Amino acid sequence: MRRGWYGGPAAFLAGPLLLASGCSTASGGGAAGSCAGIVVRGAATYLPRSVDHPVRTTGPVLSARMPACDDTPNDDDSGAPASTVHIRAIRGVRLQDAFGVTDAPSSRPGHHLVYVRYRLVRHPHSAPAALQRLLG
Repeated sequence: MRRGWYGGPAAFLAGPLLLASGCSTASGGGAAGSCAGIVVRGAATYLPRSVDHPVRTTGPVLSARMPACDDTPNDDDSGAPASTVHIRAIRGVRLQDAFGVTDAPSSRPGHHLVYVRYRLVRHPHSAPAALQRLLG
């Protein structure tokens, strides 16, 4: 099977599962977990993707919303509140397809975080060529 820019079959299935659950829990009956890290802009949902090369952004700084997530509902902590993130268009890629988040560095050194529209993660064959090149 040829591996696409989305990381293969496992990554293809992970997107819908993360979006459906909103937050994930660890096994063993505990409530420890982590939020999916989704970003919402207008009516569209975007999932994070890491790339191993610099991402050139352009244009004005815009706003998007990172929804609240309580990944440990059985403790006294109310979880991560909703927040606003600052985004910019990626050079050569339509803003409606993907964007860079200026205030969310990647957790992996040497990698850069981009957010890709959910439907393009689910259907990578429909992603524009410029986005496929960006994600490698």
